[in-house]
Amino acid sequence: MSRIKYYYDPKTCKYERYVRSKWDVTLNLLGFLSLSSMLAVGILLVFHYYFDSPKELMLKKENRELKLYYELLEQEVGQLNTMMADLQERDDNLYRVIFESEPIPTSVRKAGFGGSDRFREIKEKGLNQEKMIVSVSNKVETLKRQLFIQWESYDELSETAMNKEEYWASIPAIQPIHNEELNRLASRIWCSPAPHFEG
Repeated sequence: MSRIKYYYDPKTCKYERYVRSKWDVTLNLLGFLSLSSMLAVGILLVFHYYFDSPKELMLKKENRELKLYYELLEQEVGQLNTMMADLQERDDNLYRVIFESEPIPTSVRKAGFGGSDRFREIKEKGLNQEKMIVSVSNKVETLKRQLFIQWESYDELSETAMNKEEYWASIPAIQPIHNEELNRLASRIWCSPAPHFEG
C-alpha cells in the first residue's frame, strides 16, 4: 500500500493531501521501467561474459571431445603412414630385389590426386574447424592412394613370382642319363700335352 503524502498550502495555511496526476504516474512508471531494463541488460551482459549457458557448456564439451578424437585420429594416421613407409621400403629394397624387378619411382608413390576443389563440399559448409577436417581428409586420401599403388605392386610381384616358379620348375635337377660313374653335368675338355721335339 502506497504512503499518503501531504504538502503545505500557504494560501490556506493547511496541509493538503497530495494527489498525483496521471502524467506524474506515467513518468514515474517510465523511469522505473527504463532503470529496470538497463539494470537487467547489465546483469545479463555480466552473466553472459562470466558464466556459460547450459547449451554453451554442452557445445564446449562437445568441442573438447571432437578435438580429442581428432588428435587420436592424427596419431593413427601417423602410425599408418609409418607402416606404409615400411611396406614401401621392403617392397623396393627386398621383394623387388629378390624378383629382379625395378623399384617403383618415388614420383609415382608420392603423386598427387584430385584438384583444388576436391574438398569444396567441406569448404562450402563453412565449418569452424574447416582446416582441421580438410587436413585429415587430405592425409587419408593420400594414404588410400599409396595403399592402392602398393596393392598394385604386390599383384605385380605375385605374377612375377608365379612366372619364376614355372621357370625354376623347368630346370632339370637330375642327371639327363642314368650312369653311376657320371658325376658331372657338364662335359670336361681334355687337353693332350704339347709334343716334345728333340734336336
